[in-house]
Amino acid sequence: MIFLLAEYFGINYLSKTYQTAIVDFLIYSLPLSLLISFSAILVLSVMNRYTFARKFSKVAKKTWIALLLIFLLGFSLRALTPQTHRIYFDEDIFENIAQNILNSGRAILCNYGTPSGCEEYILNKQPNSYSFLLAITYAVFGVSEAAAFWLNVFIGSVTTFFIFMLAYIIFKNEKIALYSSLVFTLTPLHIIWSATAATEPSMVLFVVLAAISFILYLEIKKISILLLFSFLLIFTLQTRYESLLLVIPLLILFLLYGKPVRNLELHGKKFLLIFPLMLILLTPHLLHLDYANKDSWGSSGEKLSAKYLGFNLSINTAFFLENTRYPAFFTLVAIIGAIYSLINNRKAFVFLGSLFTVFFTVYLFFYAGHYNAGVDAKYSLAVAPPLAVFAGLGFFFLEGKIGKVLPNSYIVIILSILIAFSFFIPYVATIWKESFAAREYHDFALRTAEKLDPNCYIFSHVPSMYIVNGKNSAQLWNLNAPQKMKNLSEKTDCIIYDEGYWCQLPAPYNTVGCQNFHSTYNLTLIDRYAVNGSSLVFSLYYVKNKIT
Repeated sequence: MIFLLAEYFGINYLSKTYQTAIVDFLIYSLPLSLLISFSAILVLSVMNRYTFARKFSKVAKKTWIALLLIFLLGFSLRALTPQTHRIYFDEDIFENIAQNILNSGRAILCNYGTPSGCEEYILNKQPNSYSFLLAITYAVFGVSEAAAFWLNVFIGSVTTFFIFMLAYIIFKNEKIALYSSLVFTLTPLHIIWSATAATEPSMVLFVVLAAISFILYLEIKKISILLLFSFLLIFTLQTRYESLLLVIPLLILFLLYGKPVRNLELHGKKFLLIFPLMLILLTPHLLHLDYANKDSWGSSGEKLSAKYLGFNLSINTAFFLENTRYPAFFTLVAIIGAIYSLINNRKAFVFLGSLFTVFFTVYLFFYAGHYNAGVDAKYSLAVAPPLAVFAGLGFFFLEGKIGKVLPNSYIVIILSILIAFSFFIPYVATIWKESFAAREYHDFALRTAEKLDPNCYIFSHVPSMYIVNGKNSAQLWNLNAPQKMKNLSEKTDCIIYDEGYWCQLPAPYNTVGCQNFHSTYNLTLIDRYAVNGSSLVFSLYYVKNKIT
């Protein structure tokens, strides 16, 4: 408790007194914390490999084969789903941060730079676990949007395996675990978001991994498993800020397992030696959280408020029952599973129920937290794991009932799951109309930029988009900086003005005054794209010289 209080007051003091120094500290310490945590996860996973093998040694060979088939099904669906950005332009930001982590070890968003270096930058408000994983991917496969998409395809696919592990260690039943994995594999929105460069799939994966490791520790009481959980938790907390809520169901689970004081006594002294390291590794993230809390997050009003509760609750509840984006059949069977668990395994019910509740409830108080707000149905992914496990239990219960009437009742269950999902195949295979204008701009800009000389500098609201794709770029406001323009003109005679998506919007989104550049510079049109069914027109211009 003393450590925690010191941490809280220390962060509060530092963030108010040394704001600039804190930012400089964070850009290096955030990726370093992630590197240490991730390395520890890998080492401890290898150290505990025999423990894991013993825990799952009773799983039949045919079950592993079935799980492999489920994984291959999930991978195929995610690989075949159209790969595109769904949330603009955050995914470009995550990619560029990963690029800068790889280039310089700094968690920065570049506002003026090249594919190999950055002159001006900011600290982005979002956590960086996904960008860190992407930086590793870039190191192996090179920097590209394709690498980002395929990383999430892998993350989304491998999560189905760990859903099996989570369900198995909770219920000790192979069929429940297989059904849970199959339901999760066929969750439409998880398939869709696994074909993006968004952070949600990685959050889901690490929430599940942290839960698995914690349950294993409570059952085995091995210090190396406790350490693995601790580093997993540190990494998980840096996937998305709401992942902090995972602590609540884990604390409940800790209390449910009984004799918590005895457990603490068993490893308390040993863990106390590691606990200061945990706090040190978490300090950059907590400072980052304090930094992000000062951001408006796209809202001039209250970001979190009880006034959003009623509206968000009605929409988010309907999401699971309306059978348009999530199979209502899965929801109904999950309810059956939850009731069955309440009667037969209350410990599992409380843990899975609390896991669902915290991640369902948090968005109800968020101004853009309803699942109909643009692409914000992605928030439903956080509750997909407990829903899938409850559904797995529900299908196991139904199999038993059907088995009294029909032989091979598991075939009926599998077919019912596949048929329920089949109605969502067109939805999964379609690129939504949401964000269509931003997507049209993104694709047009990159098509045009690909034809430009490599020495060109593109001035844009979204330089991250160009830099990740191998082009030099800078924030648009730099066109209003005479000295910078003079310095740049000594490097290159190819300067491009991108009159893109944000230039089409009114204040406060368009703060640069894009149209003023037409009266400031002599501009020569390179290419133009008019969005069908819209008044939006995107253009790229050569900037020749300033009008006198």
